[in-house]
Amino acid sequence: MSYGKVLRNSVAKRVLDLRSDTFTLPSAAMRARMAEAICGDDVYKEDRTIIELESRLAELTGHEGALFVLTCTMANFLGLAATCNRGEEVLCGDMSHIGLYEQSNVSQFTGIGMRQDLRKLSSENGCNVHMDGARLVNASIGTGITLKDYCSLVDTATMCFTKGMGCPFGAALVGNEDVIQKARRMRKAIGGQWRQGGIAAAAVLESLDDLSPIENDHEMAKVWASAIPALSKKISVDAPQTNIVIFKCQDETSALEIIEKMAHGELSVLLQQGANPEDVRAVFHRSADYSLISEAVEKLQSLI
Repeated sequence: MSYGKVLRNSVAKRVLDLRSDTFTLPSAAMRARMAEAICGDDVYKEDRTIIELESRLAELTGHEGALFVLTCTMANFLGLAATCNRGEEVLCGDMSHIGLYEQSNVSQFTGIGMRQDLRKLSSENGCNVHMDGARLVNASIGTGITLKDYCSLVDTATMCFTKGMGCPFGAALVGNEDVIQKARRMRKAIGGQWRQGGIAAAAVLESLDDLSPIENDHEMAKVWASAIPALSKKISVDAPQTNIVIFKCQDETSALEIIEKMAHGELSVLLQQGANPEDVRAVFHRSADYSLISEAVEKLQSLI
């Protein structure tokens, strides 16, 4: 549903926005670091802040190089385009974000096919493995598995910094030096090169220096999820590992009714339908007003 009208009329209301962690806002510390960032022309590889970030990401993930880009959609596109040739195919799951929500863009613009039929792959058949790691930092914190261990399983991976990490823009692709060099050239071809991009890179460095907000998001997600089983047998929920809680309703009508009713009233709790129509999704993030969590649970209880 569209929340435009709800938000326009919410001046005097309290709003707990749990639609997505893409609604995070940069912190004061992040803004200050951006203002003080040392910048240069990244096309000439002279932006010292971007160089620092890319070196740090390569070290954290155990890959030879990293490329800082504007969005994770661009990072995924470059990762696939730099490791596949025209006429070859990308195999992905039928619910993959790359295939569904990124519009199979690599097929549109490069002549590389995309088939949503994930097969069992092995090193013997020579296939590269790419990981769309949009919330990879959340996964690492939630499971205790290091970024390096996750990324050791794949040839290329992406990370998004505008979700749980709270940055206003930015994502990265990691891989070997040849892939990163090819991706850097392709990035320029599609108009994605930075000039003084250190301002953006500084925000990412600030977030990497303090990941405690993500840990707090995970705890809030557990608080929300733990309250749901006691509310009704009509819905079910799995214990969250990260900042996303998905609870299943009996059908799509029930899910949409909960989303609609939670959005209205003195406390407006904004939720979102999940990938499956009967699912309701709540995403916890540093810009959400967590002082409203208990009241939000009570409101949910009154509706079920």
